[in-house]
Amino acid sequence: MSSYLVKNNPPVLTALQAHVSEHIALLAREQVEAKNAPVIQEQAQQFGGQIPPELLQQFQAQNEKEIAEVIAQMTNDAVAEEQEYLEKTGESDPLIDLKQQDLLLKLNDQQLRQKEQEEKFEIDRERIKSQEEQTDKRVKTQQDIANLRAQTTMAKAMGGNRGPNA
Repeated sequence: MSSYLVKNNPPVLTALQAHVSEHIALLAREQVEAKNAPVIQEQAQQFGGQIPPELLQQFQAQNEKEIAEVIAQMTNDAVAEEQEYLEKTGESDPLIDLKQQDLLLKLNDQQLRQKEQEEKFEIDRERIKSQEEQTDKRVKTQQDIANLRAQTTMAKAMGGNRGPNA
């Protein structure tokens, strides 16, 4: 990036920066997924090899949050390293401020998406909880009706067993 041809050719510089950012994102994803893989595998074993969708969604949301944090940290480190290099060579790069602003916007966007995912997950969890409560109420009502029918049948049977002389 410090070569004369790259520094003086904005399209090439932009393409190179995009490529570096892509590699940072891939590396961050690999690190986070490798770190969290044992926990996910442990949960999968607890559920017989298949993680419930809501728990899987929670794992994915947590992974995305951690990935965004690692990307931000790695990018800040790369920018600091580049700035340090430019200071040693006596050069300054006005693109660094633009890069930092772009990274902050990307990080904010990622955090916003993460928050939206968490809110959606919470809404889904509440909906599932509500459905479970409704199902429990239906089952209880059906059990109550079955008990009342059984009592009615037994009362009729007892009344019929007494006979006409009773």
